[in-house]
Amino acid sequence: MTQWGPLNGTPSERGFADMAIAHARTALTRQVRANGSTSHVADFDPDTGKFIKQDTHQGLSATSGWSRGQAWAVYGFADCYRETNDTAFLDAACHLVNYCLRHLPADRVPYWDYDSSLIPNDVRDSSAASILASGMLNLAQLVPDLQASLWRDEALKILESLWDNYSSRGVNTPCILLHGTRSKPHGSMDHGLIYGDYYFVEALTRLLVPNLPV
Repeated sequence: MTQWGPLNGTPSERGFADMAIAHARTALTRQVRANGSTSHVADFDPDTGKFIKQDTHQGLSATSGWSRGQAWAVYGFADCYRETNDTAFLDAACHLVNYCLRHLPADRVPYWDYDSSLIPNDVRDSSAASILASGMLNLAQLVPDLQASLWRDEALKILESLWDNYSSRGVNTPCILLHGTRSKPHGSMDHGLIYGDYYFVEALTRLLVPNLPV
């Protein structure tokens, strides 16, 4: 896999890589909170570039932990570290995983937002679980063996729970995983999601091919 350092690629490729890295660092500084949760949105002034506030569109509130966004952040910062060797991204990914593990329910599949006041009587997001599992397996390739073993074990527990409790076996539904929540604030919840299925299959593939270059 290509390492997008400053000396690799054509000038155009390096320019895009530099923009991507700058974007990731902005997300790290503006969307990752001290407690290990993330905001869904970071608003900036389009004219000055000045940061305005954290916000959300699909989460509970500007200050809550939207579970699918949290899972994508784990996945994305692991990839950022893989491509840059910047340990700030690795530290962030590990910090975010630890937040997830502290807040997952017993069956390892998160509610749609970690801060919902309706827990345990709120909807889950199976897609957040599958993205998190694949992200943890991705992260396990990048950390010391003992920590890697922990991430793999936790990811396996998530995948087993998804298959045992959230799969569409015996149901005439065109998806692999049930009980996904695209956006509860918009009334779209408790259904299959294509990206939930995608990352579930990707995570299973990572178990079979540990160094899968995706």
